[in-house]
Amino acid sequence: MISGFPIAWVNVRGQESLENSSRSLQNVQEARVIVNLVASLISMQKFKNEDMFIITSYSAQVKLLWNTVLEACKAIKAGTYLQNRYLSPMEMENELRKVWIGIMDRFQV
Repeated sequence: MISGFPIAWVNVRGQESLENSSRSLQNVQEARVIVNLVASLISMQKFKNEDMFIITSYSAQVKLLWNTVLEACKAIKAGTYLQNRYLSPMEMENELRKVWIGIMDRFQV
C-alpha cells in the first residue's frame, strides 16, 4: 500500500500465458496473490469489499481472477482457507464474491 493513497501495486513474478481460445493474456500466480491479498484485507476488516477494485488489462485475467475467487470461496466454505474470528465462512464468502473485477476500459470516461 502507498501511505495516504488507496491504491497498491503488487509485483508478482509469474508467467503470462495466452488463454486457450483467445489472444488475451493471463497470469495464474498473479491471480492467486491478488485474491489472497483481497481476501486477507476483507478478513481483517481493513477494507470493505465495495472499497476494493481489481483492475487488469486483459479479459482473460478477469475470467481467471473470478475463477480464483470461486476456488477461494469453495475453500472458505470447506474450512480449509482463511478462517478468522471476525467473519463467519458464509460472510467471508459473500464479501469476497462482491469485490469488483474488471478491465481498465471500464474505468475510461
